[in-house]
Amino acid sequence: MTARIGGDTTATVQNSMTATEARATTGPSGGNAGGAVASAPRAFSRTFAGAIADAEAAYRMAATQYMEASGEQATLIQQTAVDLRRRSAELKKRAPTTADKATVEIVALMFQAILAEERIPFSARVWFARLQMPVLRVAIAEPEFFGTLQHPARMLIDRMGSCVMGFDAAAITGSALEGEIRRVVQVIEQYPETGQRVFKLVFDEFVAFLNRYLTQSDTTQRVMSVAQQVEQKETMAI
Repeated sequence: MTARIGGDTTATVQNSMTATEARATTGPSGGNAGGAVASAPRAFSRTFAGAIADAEAAYRMAATQYMEASGEQATLIQQTAVDLRRRSAELKKRAPTTADKATVEIVALMFQAILAEERIPFSARVWFARLQMPVLRVAIAEPEFFGTLQHPARMLIDRMGSCVMGFDAAAITGSALEGEIRRVVQVIEQYPETGQRVFKLVFDEFVAFLNRYLTQSDTTQRVMSVAQQVEQKETMAI
């Protein structure tokens, strides 16, 4: 979860699109990079929306099994990544436009990079992976997702990642921080039709949680250190 994910990866896929496809992804005004999120959500195929919902529900069930499994974490992460790649490939085939296919690919690459980030504990990676389909839904409906780092969905994943990176499973598993990440993911899953609004709501709630959590005990001082570094210099962004 570094700047590479939101920068080079996005640029590589977008550069492969034609001018017409790029306009479909960035909106008629060419996007508002670095500015406020403003354009209206874009309606997309009900069939495709249903396919995304089906993939989301199926992966949610699989993720529960991965979390409860007793195998090696590296193997489980690999299974998780393979599962998501397969579902992404199926969605790409069902995407109604070339621009939608490119969006599926970009978002899939983002989350593959998250799953491959060994500095993020196993449980957190699995929870983050459950956000792939909600983020894909937003990225397709809201073209400005790729145009600004200030999009609530990107800000949320960046902030959550910054607070867990570098910790082993023992430090995170069962902690209040893991519980809050789980709550955030579940809230987003419950409101699939609200677009960026639910991401903005849970981002604000997560920041408020951090303000309380990071000062409660010595155990969390390492998390605070990471969060403070990210506040001073943004080094991670999807």
